[in-house]
Amino acid sequence: VETRRKVMQRPAQEYKRILRVMTAHAIHYGDRGVSFVCKKGPNAVDVCTPRDSSTTNNIQSLLGNRLAREILEINTSKDLLIGTNETASIRISGRISNPNYSRKKSEFIIFINHRLVDCRRIRRAVEATYAAYIPRKTYPFVYLSLELPPHMVDVNVHPTKSDVHFLNEDAIVGMVEKCVQDKLEGTNSSRTFTSS
Repeated sequence: VETRRKVMQRPAQEYKRILRVMTAHAIHYGDRGVSFVCKKGPNAVDVCTPRDSSTTNNIQSLLGNRLAREILEINTSKDLLIGTNETASIRISGRISNPNYSRKKSEFIIFINHRLVDCRRIRRAVEATYAAYIPRKTYPFVYLSLELPPHMVDVNVHPTKSDVHFLNEDAIVGMVEKCVQDKLEGTNSSRTFTSS
């Protein structure tokens, strides 16, 4: 399509985007028995994850041993009051880096109801939580998966439907923030520091 061709960048840049999406899906579906393979040419395999792998194993093979050693697992579910007598069950799972790990570039992966999206409010809240634990101008690794009733998710806030908002957004963002905060607080006593 001509319009799409105009906004596309060079092939190398487009391939980087493809790799980001494939890597995110390989991490998300790691515990779900799905295998991913992405290769640029016949001999160059950039993403290859086995069907019987795990999320942590896929993080290790795709993003490195250093990150895999510093991973914390999140797995919680809570009922959220969304009306006078109505509650909604919300499940938060994923992997985040502990305070010993930081990187120069942000690596933030979020799936809502198994769909790769962006949620700026959750990203900002999580990065603000990490600000007390990692050096300035560095970022954590964050992979989060939220499962909640579909009627609570508004996907019509961006033309590409990549950005989402929620019903009871403050409560949901607060829940994610608290979940990350509790996990980081539990590891604060085991920090390691390097000196030069």
